[in-house]
Amino acid sequence: MCAPNTDAIIDLAPFPSHFLPNGQAIFPPSNSPWALRIMNHAVFPDTVIYATGFQTALPFLDKSYPTPKEADLRSIAQTGSENFAYIGFLRPGLGAIPPIAEMQAMFWIQLLKGSVVRPLSSPNYRLIVKETARITHGVNHALYVSTLAKDIGAAPGLFELWWNYGTRVLVSYALGAPFTPFYRLIGPYSFPDSAKIAKTELWDTIARRGIIMNLLLGVLPMCFYLTLNAIVYILDTLVKLSSQLWNKLV
Repeated sequence: MCAPNTDAIIDLAPFPSHFLPNGQAIFPPSNSPWALRIMNHAVFPDTVIYATGFQTALPFLDKSYPTPKEADLRSIAQTGSENFAYIGFLRPGLGAIPPIAEMQAMFWIQLLKGSVVRPLSSPNYRLIVKETARITHGVNHALYVSTLAKDIGAAPGLFELWWNYGTRVLVSYALGAPFTPFYRLIGPYSFPDSAKIAKTELWDTIARRGIIMNLLLGVLPMCFYLTLNAIVYILDTLVKLSSQLWNKLV
Protein backbone atom coordinates (compact mmCIF):
# COMPACT_ATOMS: atom_id res chain seq x y z
CA MET A 1 0.00 0.00 0.00
CA CYS A 2 1.55 3.30 -1.12
CA ALA A 3 1.48 6.48 0.93
CA PRO A 4 -0.80 9.23 -0.44
CA ASN A 5 0.96 11.75 -2.67
CA THR A 6 0.28 15.09 -0.97
CA ASP A 7 2.11 18.30 -0.11
CA ALA A 8 1.36 17.87 3.61
CA ILE A 9 4.27 17.60 6.04
CA ILE A 10 4.65 16.78 9.72
CA ASP A 11 6.93 19.11 11.66
CA LEU A 12 8.17 19.15 15.24
CA ALA A 13 8.06 22.12 17.57
CA PRO A 14 8.39 22.87 21.30
CA PHE A 15 5.24 23.49 23.32
CA PRO A 16 3.94 27.00 22.53
CA SER A 17 4.22 29.50 25.36
CA HIS A 18 1.07 31.35 24.26
CA PHE A 19 -1.09 32.38 21.31
CA LEU A 20 -1.48 35.91 19.97
CA PRO A 21 -4.97 37.41 19.46
CA ASN A 22 -4.61 36.76 15.72
CA GLY A 23 -4.11 33.02 16.38
CA GLN A 24 -0.34 32.82 15.86
CA ALA A 25 1.48 30.28 18.03
CA ILE A 26 4.48 31.69 19.90
CA PHE A 27 7.23 29.24 20.80
CA PRO A 28 9.79 29.74 23.59
CA PRO A 29 13.49 30.07 22.68
CA SER A 30 15.28 26.74 22.33
CA ASN A 31 18.48 25.41 20.80
CA SER A 32 16.94 22.20 19.48
CA PRO A 33 17.09 21.84 15.67
CA TRP A 34 13.31 21.64 15.21
CA ALA A 35 12.79 24.68 17.47
CA LEU A 36 15.29 26.77 15.51
CA ARG A 37 13.60 25.70 12.27
CA ILE A 38 10.08 26.50 13.46
CA MET A 39 11.18 29.95 14.73
CA ASN A 40 11.61 31.02 11.12
CA HIS A 41 7.94 30.39 10.36
CA ALA A 42 4.75 32.09 11.45
CA VAL A 43 2.46 29.26 12.57
CA PHE A 44 -1.31 29.82 12.56
CA PRO A 45 -2.84 26.44 13.51
CA ASP A 46 -6.38 25.62 12.36
CA THR A 47 -6.90 23.24 15.28
CA VAL A 48 -5.24 22.94 18.68
CA ILE A 49 -5.61 19.68 20.62
CA TYR A 50 -5.08 19.83 24.37
CA ALA A 51 -3.78 16.52 25.75
CA THR A 52 -5.40 16.89 29.16
CA GLY A 53 -5.81 13.20 29.96
CA PHE A 54 -8.92 11.04 30.18
CA GLN A 55 -10.89 8.59 32.27
CA THR A 56 -11.73 5.12 31.00
CA ALA A 57 -15.52 4.89 30.62
CA LEU A 58 -17.46 2.64 28.23
CA PRO A 59 -21.14 3.52 28.75
CA PHE A 60 -22.06 2.24 25.28
CA LEU A 61 -21.23 -1.37 26.23
CA ASP A 62 -23.77 -3.69 27.78
CA LYS A 63 -23.02 -4.68 31.38
CA SER A 64 -22.55 -8.29 30.28
CA TYR A 65 -19.22 -7.36 28.66
CA PRO A 66 -16.09 -7.70 30.81
CA THR A 67 -14.43 -4.51 32.01
CA PRO A 68 -10.73 -3.78 31.42
CA LYS A 69 -9.99 -4.79 35.03
CA GLU A 70 -11.67 -8.17 34.43
CA ALA A 71 -9.52 -8.92 31.37
CA ASP A 72 -7.38 -11.62 32.99
CA LEU A 73 -5.61 -12.59 29.74
CA ARG A 74 -2.80 -10.02 29.73
CA SER A 75 -5.35 -7.23 30.37
CA ILE A 76 -6.62 -7.78 26.83
CA ALA A 77 -9.44 -10.33 27.03
CA GLN A 78 -11.31 -12.33 29.64
CA THR A 79 -11.29 -16.11 29.87
CA GLY A 80 -14.50 -17.32 28.24
CA SER A 81 -14.98 -14.04 26.32
CA GLU A 82 -11.90 -14.14 24.11
CA ASN A 83 -13.77 -12.68 21.14
CA PHE A 84 -13.89 -9.28 22.88
CA ALA A 85 -10.63 -7.43 23.48
CA TYR A 86 -9.31 -4.19 24.91
CA ILE A 87 -6.49 -2.87 22.71
CA GLY A 88 -4.45 0.14 23.76
CA PHE A 89 -5.94 0.57 27.24
CA LEU A 90 -2.73 -0.01 29.22
CA ARG A 91 -0.40 2.83 30.15
CA PRO A 92 3.38 2.30 29.86
CA GLY A 93 5.52 3.81 32.59
CA LEU A 94 8.15 4.63 29.97
CA GLY A 95 7.32 4.05 26.34
CA ALA A 96 4.37 4.52 24.01
CA ILE A 97 0.85 3.11 23.71
CA PRO A 98 0.81 2.45 19.90
CA PRO A 99 3.58 -0.22 19.86
CA ILE A 100 1.98 -1.86 22.90
CA ALA A 101 -1.36 -1.87 21.07
CA GLU A 102 0.32 -3.51 18.07
CA MET A 103 1.68 -6.32 20.24
CA GLN A 104 -1.71 -6.68 21.95
CA ALA A 105 -3.39 -7.07 18.56
CA MET A 106 -0.88 -9.79 17.63
CA PHE A 107 -1.54 -11.59 20.91
CA TRP A 108 -5.32 -11.35 20.52
CA ILE A 109 -5.27 -12.79 16.99
CA GLN A 110 -3.20 -15.75 18.19
CA LEU A 111 -5.57 -16.11 21.14
CA LEU A 112 -8.55 -16.34 18.78
CA LYS A 113 -6.70 -18.92 16.69
CA GLY A 114 -6.03 -21.02 19.79
CA SER A 115 -2.27 -20.67 19.41
CA VAL A 116 -1.59 -19.21 22.87
CA VAL A 117 -0.59 -21.86 25.40
CA ARG A 118 -2.43 -21.56 28.70
CA PRO A 119 -2.21 -21.11 31.61
CA LEU A 120 -0.23 -17.93 31.08
CA SER A 121 2.81 -17.07 33.17
CA SER A 122 2.44 -14.73 36.15
CA PRO A 123 2.06 -11.04 35.21
CA ASN A 124 5.27 -9.49 36.55
CA TYR A 125 5.02 -6.40 34.35
CA ARG A 126 2.55 -4.29 36.34
CA LEU A 127 3.72 -1.06 37.93
CA ILE A 128 3.33 -0.98 41.70
CA VAL A 129 1.21 2.02 42.70
CA LYS A 130 -1.00 3.10 45.58
CA GLU A 131 -4.66 2.10 45.46
CA THR A 132 -5.54 5.79 45.46
CA ALA A 133 -3.33 6.55 42.45
CA ARG A 134 -5.00 8.17 39.45
CA ILE A 135 -3.47 5.64 37.06
CA THR A 136 -3.63 2.03 38.25
CA HIS A 137 -3.26 0.30 34.88
CA GLY A 138 0.40 1.07 34.29
CA VAL A 139 2.86 -1.51 32.98
CA ASN A 140 6.57 -1.78 32.34
CA HIS A 141 6.71 -1.40 28.57
CA ALA A 142 9.68 -3.71 27.94
CA LEU A 143 8.48 -6.47 30.27
CA TYR A 144 4.91 -6.36 28.96
CA VAL A 145 5.68 -6.55 25.23
CA SER A 146 8.36 -9.21 25.76
CA THR A 147 5.83 -11.24 27.76
CA LEU A 148 3.30 -10.98 24.93
CA ALA A 149 6.03 -11.99 22.48
CA LYS A 150 6.86 -15.08 24.55
CA ASP A 151 3.16 -15.97 24.73
CA ILE A 152 2.89 -16.06 20.93
CA GLY A 153 6.34 -17.53 20.21
CA ALA A 154 7.81 -14.32 18.82
CA ALA A 155 10.55 -13.65 21.40
CA PRO A 156 13.92 -14.50 19.82
CA GLY A 157 16.76 -16.10 21.74
CA LEU A 158 20.18 -14.44 21.82
CA PHE A 159 22.01 -17.30 20.12
CA GLU A 160 19.20 -17.59 17.58
CA LEU A 161 19.54 -13.90 16.73
CA TRP A 162 23.29 -14.10 16.31
CA TRP A 163 23.17 -17.30 14.27
CA ASN A 164 20.42 -16.16 11.89
CA TYR A 165 20.98 -12.41 11.66
CA GLY A 166 24.49 -11.57 12.86
CA THR A 167 26.13 -9.50 15.56
CA ARG A 168 24.56 -6.16 14.63
CA VAL A 169 21.00 -7.39 15.15
CA LEU A 170 22.02 -9.12 18.39
CA VAL A 171 23.59 -5.94 19.80
CA SER A 172 20.61 -3.84 18.69
CA TYR A 173 18.25 -6.23 20.45
CA ALA A 174 20.33 -6.44 23.63
CA LEU A 175 21.02 -2.73 24.05
CA GLY A 176 18.00 -1.20 22.34
CA ALA A 177 14.43 -0.46 23.31
CA PRO A 178 11.73 -3.14 22.80
CA PHE A 179 10.90 -2.13 19.24
CA THR A 180 8.19 -4.18 17.55
CA PRO A 181 10.38 -5.28 14.58
CA PHE A 182 12.47 -7.35 17.02
CA TYR A 183 9.37 -9.47 17.65
CA ARG A 184 8.77 -9.94 13.95
CA LEU A 185 12.11 -11.63 13.30
CA ILE A 186 10.64 -15.02 14.26
CA GLY A 187 7.21 -16.39 15.09
CA PRO A 188 3.79 -16.08 13.49
CA TYR A 189 4.34 -12.48 12.36
CA SER A 190 7.88 -12.84 11.00
CA PHE A 191 8.57 -10.30 8.28
CA PRO A 192 11.65 -10.33 6.01
CA ASP A 193 12.23 -6.57 6.26
CA SER A 194 12.41 -6.71 10.07
CA ALA A 195 16.07 -7.81 9.92
CA LYS A 196 16.86 -4.94 7.56
CA ILE A 197 15.17 -2.47 9.93
CA ALA A 198 17.10 -3.88 12.89
CA LYS A 199 20.41 -3.57 11.02
CA THR A 200 19.80 0.02 9.93
CA GLU A 201 17.24 2.18 11.75
CA LEU A 202 17.37 0.38 15.08
CA TRP A 203 21.14 -0.04 14.94
CA ASP A 204 21.48 3.72 14.46
CA THR A 205 19.74 4.32 17.81
CA ILE A 206 22.54 2.29 19.43
CA ALA A 207 25.49 3.55 17.39
CA ARG A 208 24.80 7.24 17.93
CA ARG A 209 24.97 6.81 21.72
CA GLY A 210 28.65 5.96 21.64
CA ILE A 211 30.53 3.36 23.66
CA ILE A 212 30.41 5.18 27.02
CA MET A 213 26.65 5.81 26.94
CA ASN A 214 25.97 2.21 25.88
CA LEU A 215 28.04 1.02 28.82
CA LEU A 216 26.14 3.29 31.21
CA LEU A 217 22.66 2.68 29.78
CA GLY A 218 23.01 -0.93 28.68
CA VAL A 219 25.85 -3.04 30.02
CA LEU A 220 26.01 -1.72 33.60
CA PRO A 221 22.22 -2.04 34.22
CA MET A 222 22.36 -5.59 32.84
CA CYS A 223 25.16 -6.50 35.23
CA PHE A 224 23.33 -4.89 38.15
CA TYR A 225 20.03 -6.68 37.51
CA LEU A 226 21.83 -9.95 36.76
CA THR A 227 23.51 -9.76 40.17
CA LEU A 228 20.30 -8.71 41.92
CA ASN A 229 18.24 -11.48 40.32
CA ALA A 230 20.93 -14.06 41.09
CA ILE A 231 20.92 -13.06 44.77
CA VAL A 232 17.12 -13.22 44.97
CA TYR A 233 17.08 -16.59 43.18
CA ILE A 234 19.65 -18.05 45.57
CA LEU A 235 17.79 -16.72 48.62
CA ASP A 236 14.48 -18.07 47.30
CA THR A 237 16.06 -21.48 46.71
CA LEU A 238 17.55 -21.55 50.22
CA VAL A 239 14.21 -20.58 51.79
CA LYS A 240 12.39 -23.33 49.90
CA LEU A 241 14.99 -25.95 50.83
CA SER A 242 14.90 -24.85 54.48
CA SER A 243 11.10 -25.02 54.48
CA GLN A 244 11.12 -28.53 53.01
CA LEU A 245 13.74 -29.68 55.51
CA TRP A 246 11.79 -28.18 58.41
CA ASN A 247 8.58 -29.89 57.30
CA LYS A 248 10.37 -33.25 57.22
CA LEU A 249 11.81 -32.75 60.68
CA VAL A 250 8.47 -31.69 62.15
